[in-house]
Amino acid sequence: MVRGDTGAVVSPSAKAVRAVRSALTAHGPLSRAELIERTGLARSTVARTVQTLLDHGELRETEPRSTAGRGRPPALVTFAGDVEIVGFLGLSHSELRAVVLTHEGEVVAERRTPFDSLSRESDPISVGAGLLDEAVADLGGGYAAEVSAIAFGMPGAYVPGIGLTGASELEEQVATIVGTGGLPDWMRGDPAVTLRERFGVPAVAENDANLMALGEVHFGAGAGASGVLVVKLVDGVGAGLVINGRLFRGAAGMAGEIAHVSVAEDGPPCLCGRRGCLAAVLATTALTAPGTLRDAPARLGDVFARAAFGDSNVLADLLTSVRYLGRVIGDLCVWLNPDAIVLAGLDEVVGARVIASLAGEIEARAGRLVGESTTLALGALGPDADVMGGFVLLRGLLASRA
Repeated sequence: MVRGDTGAVVSPSAKAVRAVRSALTAHGPLSRAELIERTGLARSTVARTVQTLLDHGELRETEPRSTAGRGRPPALVTFAGDVEIVGFLGLSHSELRAVVLTHEGEVVAERRTPFDSLSRESDPISVGAGLLDEAVADLGGGYAAEVSAIAFGMPGAYVPGIGLTGASELEEQVATIVGTGGLPDWMRGDPAVTLRERFGVPAVAENDANLMALGEVHFGAGAGASGVLVVKLVDGVGAGLVINGRLFRGAAGMAGEIAHVSVAEDGPPCLCGRRGCLAAVLATTALTAPGTLRDAPARLGDVFARAAFGDSNVLADLLTSVRYLGRVIGDLCVWLNPDAIVLAGLDEVVGARVIASLAGEIEARAGRLVGESTTLALGALGPDADVMGGFVLLRGLLASRA
């Protein structure tokens, strides 16, 4: 244990820990002097980091190399054993991502590929297994050869032991609206069960917006708040509700499914079978949209992206989108009065504009007291919010089996 001048315990930074691990992975056992040279870190930083990892049992001292010089050569440090790892598979409407993390939550490798989750032949478990194997292989020495647990994040309401909520109804609507020949097999059961059978390790699955919520609450912009609503505004729209650190799913896993709140009675058709749902009106799927950009359907992601680059032609669409969001979120604020609302998936420039407009919508619909008591913030974890939410679930799963 390393203490500072005041006697307080001084922990090394995550950057320093990564640097030391990377050097040992790439070069094998090293002396402290060699670690200073390889990492570029200060002598005191290397000493503190190495001692902390020794205390935690991650590193061990080994016999020094024999030399022809005088005196005893410096001791070397190396991994005490392979660093344990877990895996995360993140499925969106258009991409599949495989991420490898240590048991401390450090992302150490990842692979990704374009993926059509609604294609009849799609199999994210098999494709994800291949990506995860590639990511683990990228690590090299010093890490376990296999993951000890896996989390799977996906769009759509999820119930443990069942899988996607309302899959049979969704199949009919997909065939009618999108024109595909029904749902892929992976949507007909619980992906967590399939993962456990495929890998032979503990596995969990969860809705992607719920994972983003857990990630932001435990590691990001929602930390310290007791009631947090995290709104996902990337590759779809959704929300996750975390109360006192625990995810609230609802009776059928539908809590936070704001994508399917009706905001326009005569609006465009939605995959859920109704019309005018928030997802359809904002065109977060590839179905349709109320506005146009250069005579093409205006998807919400396109609006945000072009607004980020200063395109004034999309400001009207941006404000319209915020008004629709404000209707739904403002009503939720009346019912929930959360400490914080975190918007995930926006860059700082567009996010500041959205927050300013959304604050006005919330106060107009929920009242001044509710509006002033609720903090609006941008997500702090970026594209890793769902990854860290998956880690939260895996950490709990592994702790329960210890």
